[in-house]
Amino acid sequence: VTPLFKKDTLREIIKKTEILIGNNHEIKRIKEKSELNEEEILNFVKAIIITKGPDGSDLIYKDENKNIRSIPIPIATPNKIEDTTGAGDGYRAGVLTGLILNMTLIDSCRLGSTTSSFVVETVGAQTQNFNLEQVKMRFFKTFGFNPPEFKGIH
Repeated sequence: VTPLFKKDTLREIIKKTEILIGNNHEIKRIKEKSELNEEEILNFVKAIIITKGPDGSDLIYKDENKNIRSIPIPIATPNKIEDTTGAGDGYRAGVLTGLILNMTLIDSCRLGSTTSSFVVETVGAQTQNFNLEQVKMRFFKTFGFNPPEFKGIH
């Protein structure tokens, strides 16, 4: 994304962004290209989510006192790892689904971790076949609870 945009264009995009999600490399390039540091970006966005592959992800935001906070989100352990293609997309899909279900941002990130764990279990980015019950079970196994927003979803 960043090679396509000049600094000013990228800054305008950031200003219109609610949540910035990317892997370590993508976020680093966005910072370099926009010439904005993390704190400056957080003046425009609600949160930055950095995915880190097998090291999980970080949810970074400013609290009510404007202090920068970082919450590590562990990975949901897959049964096996066949191919990591599409894991980031699976993570984003989980985050967006959580937000649509009115989950907190941290629980949405946890859902992203959970959904991406299914993506890596098969070869290819669109070959997964998992269901809501499996997601609920893996979420609970990883985080020790299921969000109340899961109730009533079939």
